[in-house]
Formats: sequence, structure tokens, C-alpha cells
Amino acid sequence: MSAVDYALPQLETDEGFRAFAYTDTTGHQTIGYGFNLAAGMSEPEARNLLAFMVADLDETLETHSWYAACNDTRKSALLNMAYNMGISGLLQFKDMIAAITAQNWAEAKAQCLNSSAARLLPTRYGRIADLLLTGTPSGD
Repeated sequence: MSAVDYALPQLETDEGFRAFAYTDTTGHQTIGYGFNLAAGMSEPEARNLLAFMVADLDETLETHSWYAACNDTRKSALLNMAYNMGISGLLQFKDMIAAITAQNWAEAKAQCLNSSAARLLPTRYGRIADLLLTGTPSGD
């Protein structure tokens, strides 16, 4: 075993896990296993966290047959939505999901755009809707 392998369980015990931000004994806003929020994070750390979170969303969504039946481009659009609003938010798009199930991509696009999310973030959701429609990476 490496030093890292030995240190990780010690740190998990010593730091303890907290799912939500808290003030530690030195007055710092902290989360997880003692991650100091004021210290920020590097872009590589943020990218690793993003990749982990998206992989976790994908694994959860794969349990839905309408998602599993999509190609990777359409899945990427749905992952974008799930990341933005959470899986519970994505699942509120019942008419869009029905259209996806029926492989009615024009209706899936229309339902994606007929949302408060699309009105709030029109560029993002316009791109997502195009990906749903075409199933191609460029949205063409």
C-alpha cells in the first residue's frame, strides 16, 4: 500500500464527512471531508468533480429505458439538462420524455424549448433541443 492508501482512511476518520457546508473549528466554511471553501479549487479539480458528477448522473439515468435507448449525442443533451436542474427537474419534462420514448424528435425539441429553463437560458437550451432533434454532435 502507498502513503495515500494509508492516509485516506485516517483523514476520513479525522475530518469526518459533512454533506453540507459548515463552519469548522478554525472558523472556515468547509464541506465534505474538511474541504475549505474559501481556498477555492483549481480548474483540474473542478473538471474532475464535473466528470464524476456527470458519470453519476449517466449511471442513474441509464435505469430509465427512454434514456438508455438514446444515442450518445441525445444522452449528452439530457445529461446537460440533468446537471443544470437535477434529475428530478429533468423528470418533470414528462411530455418531452414521452416524445423521446416515441422517438418523436421534433416534439422532444419543442417540449424542451417549451420550458422555463429554455426561457431562462435560451442559448443553452436551444443547443440542447437541437441535439435532441438531430442526434448529431453539431446539432445539424
